[in-house]
This record gives sequence, structure tokens and C-alpha cells, in this order.
Amino acid sequence: MYTCSIGPRRANVACYSAATDGPILIYGYMQTLTHTHTSLQTLNLRKLFWPTPLHSMCGSVTSLPGFVSGVVHVTYYSQHAAHSVNMAHQQLSREERTHIAGLLSMGIPFDDVLDRIQLSSDSSHLSRLHLVNKQDLKNIARDFNIAQGQRVCANDADSVAAWVEANRQDGDRCLVRYVKFQGVPDTSRNLRADDFCLVIITEAQIAGLQQLYRPQCEVAMDSTHGTNAYDFQLTTLMLVDDHGEGFPSAFCFSNRVDELVMCAFLCVCKENFAVALEDVVFMSDDAEVYANAWTRVMGAPAHRLLCTWHIDRAYNNNDRLTAFDPGQPG
Repeated sequence: MYTCSIGPRRANVACYSAATDGPILIYGYMQTLTHTHTSLQTLNLRKLFWPTPLHSMCGSVTSLPGFVSGVVHVTYYSQHAAHSVNMAHQQLSREERTHIAGLLSMGIPFDDVLDRIQLSSDSSHLSRLHLVNKQDLKNIARDFNIAQGQRVCANDADSVAAWVEANRQDGDRCLVRYVKFQGVPDTSRNLRADDFCLVIITEAQIAGLQQLYRPQCEVAMDSTHGTNAYDFQLTTLMLVDDHGEGFPSAFCFSNRVDELVMCAFLCVCKENFAVALEDVVFMSDDAEVYANAWTRVMGAPAHRLLCTWHIDRAYNNNDRLTAFDPGQPG
């Protein structure tokens, strides 16, 4: 029996999970009802009690006949039948959720939290905690009001603009070397009004490029495709060190990848690198966009290479054509 000041209402909640401890959930529900809600009409009883349905009939029922004179009478039938305790239907305990919230509040990434939880298990003792996924972490971060990421505004364009302005407050350590938003043309760099271009170069990238650059060093450029809803592409300028490892030296987000945009990107790089990238071995895909832009801004490279993926694709295509060409000598 629990006391509250809510108007009359009847409810019957059937069993939705064998792992549910009825009286504890009823108590927690009544506490929430008493201190938070002013109307029972807004409550979803099944969601509060057992969110995951079972494909079986069970006689365990929680009955709330109604509220009389500010008193709640609860009848709980605890006997479960026709199903077993399934770990998939269990919920995280309050202590487990609090522990995970503590890890998230320290800024630990989701992947590291999952690794830490899963590595703590062994074959002899598994619980619902070891089945935690990223959606569980998002729910916990939401319930504990833990901010993830830095989305300043609901509108993505305004959020990016606010992020750019916040970075410009860092002065010489600013990551943003050039930005052009859509709506205003930039005639100095031959960009249209509908173009978007954001060039990011850190001081560490500039220092790394100055150390890695040498005559005949390998420089590569490539772009991603179809990785976001706006179809913006990420172009990366990369140098290859003595060990054959790539070092990303500059990034460019743009709504299109053509010779004009790549020339604008490379001009910004040239202005910030303080090193003339001459006499390099330039590697890209088989599109002429990158090579033409590099030649216009940096000068003609000493050599030009194609990436191995495009070489393999061209070889396989030509091999299939010659294999079925009736004009070829047998």
C-alpha cells in the first residue's frame, strides 16, 4: 500500500519479463508517480514496468484497482509460468547504470567503455551488463544528462558556423585555415555562391609536413564519397614517411570535388605550409582533377603514380576484354 495524491484510475499490468522483481519496480513506479507526475494520464504503465514483451502466457500480474481517498492499493501475483529467465529481457540495475554513467561522465569514448565492460566478464559469470551495446550507452547518457559531442545548434549549418567562430578564438592555434559557407561567392578563389569549403590544418600537421618533406617524397590526395546526408566530401592531403606510413597533412570538406575547389584547397595549403612542395612524387586515382590542380598550384610533379586499387581494376577490366575479343590471336 502506497500513499499518493493522484485521482482515481484503474490499471492491470501483465508480466513482460521473467527477470522483473515486481515489488521493487512497483515501489519505484509509485515513487516516480508521487514525486514527478501530476496526472496518471501521461504514464505508460507497460513501459515503466516491463518494456520487452514475451511470446508466452504468464499468470504474473500487477493489479492497481484504483485510488481511493489518496491511497493506492496494489495486488501483485508473483508466480511466473511458461517461460524462463532470459538474459535478453533483463534490465540493467541502478548500480550498473550509475557505474556506466560515471565512466561516460569522465569523457571515456563509447568503444572504450564497451571494451572495459566486456573484458571484465568470464565464461562462468555472464549478466545483462555484459550485453551492453551503444544504444544502452546513449540511453544512459540521455537519462543522466551527459553531453556527448559538441552540437551547438539544432541546425547543422549554424552549428558549424558556431564551431568555426569558437576555434577562431584560439588565435594562432586555430584549426580552421579557410571556410566559405554557402550563399556568398568567393571570387578570389573562384568559388560559386552555392559552394561550401572548409579547410582544417593543425599546427602539428604543419610541423610534421615540414619534417617529412624532402625531394622526391611521395604525396597523395584522395576524397571520400557518400559518407553523409549532405553528400559533402572529405579530401585528404597526405605525405608518406620513410616507413611507408601515411601522414595526413590537411583536410578539406567541400560540396564538390573538381579542379576549382581543389585549387582553392591547395592554395590554402601552400599559404600555411611555408614549404614549397616541389619535385614530389604525386599519387592519386585515375581522375585528372587532383593532378591538374596540383600542377596549377604547386607545379608539375617529378613523377605521377596511380594507386594500386585503380591499377588492379584497369588490369582486370582489360584482361576480361582481351579474353573475349575474337580479333585477338588465339
